[in-house]
This record gives sequence, C-alpha cells and structure tokens, in this order.
Amino acid sequence: MAQTLREAAEAAMKVASGLFETQGSVSPIWLIDTPEGNTIVHGEFTGDASKDAIADAIRQKFGATATRIIFISEAWMRAMKGPFDGVRPSEHPDRYEVIHLVAEDASGGQLSIRRIIDRSSGTAKLLPSEVHEYQLTEGRLASFFQRANVKH
Repeated sequence: MAQTLREAAEAAMKVASGLFETQGSVSPIWLIDTPEGNTIVHGEFTGDASKDAIADAIRQKFGATATRIIFISEAWMRAMKGPFDGVRPSEHPDRYEVIHLVAEDASGGQLSIRRIIDRSSGTAKLLPSEVHEYQLTEGRLASFFQRANVKH
C-alpha cells in the first residue's frame, strides 16, 4: 500500500533528524516520486541564485510528472507579527534554526519543522516536530505543483 503524504513526510523527517543527530547538519535534498520511480536530488546552496536555479531545474525536469515532492533542508525562521517588514529570517535578531520539510502532492501540502536549539554549545538538540497542512503556499522551495499547473 502506498504511503500517504503525511506518512511519507513523517518518514522523511525521521531520516533527516537521524542525519542531523549523527552528522550535525542536513544538506538540501529532494525526494521526488514519479510514475517511473523515485529520484533523490542533492543540492548545496551558495546564495539566492543557486536556490532559484536548483528549484527551477527541478520544476522543469519533474514538474509535469511528479506525483509527490518532499524537500528537506536546514533553514532560518522567524515569527511574523503583521505584514512582512522586509527583514529576511536569516537576518532577523529573533530568528531560529530548524530542519524544514515541505511535502507536496496534487491534493495539497504539509510543512514540518523541528527547531534546532543550543547549536552554539556543540550539543544541538531537536525539539519535537511541528506539522502544518496547507492547500496553497508560496516560496521558491515550495509550491512545485502549483507553479507547474500540474493536474493529477
């Protein structure tokens, strides 16, 4: 029996958490399901241009055929109070670090995060996962199905 989106996301977060606990970091990775099989894409970000280039390449190669895409990376996040103030999470004084997972299929998506705490001491710990489901989201590393106008 095929995994639901939630089950696949939970399994992927478990693997990412294990990698973090053994290696101390999680590199960007995409887990892409198509009717022909599964593909794993590794990427390294060196700035905004590389993020855009990798995301665009994945949309072009898999956007019309993917049945599920899961993206995992470390990221900076911040709490928003009101409209965006122009300060990126990575530059905000109240930022926090997370393992960030976006899982999507044609029915919608799921955002899962695990906060990383106390990395500065050399003994970083992960807090429990926070899971949020959505029908529509925006971002260069999300909305792969919405941007490709894929209908499965």
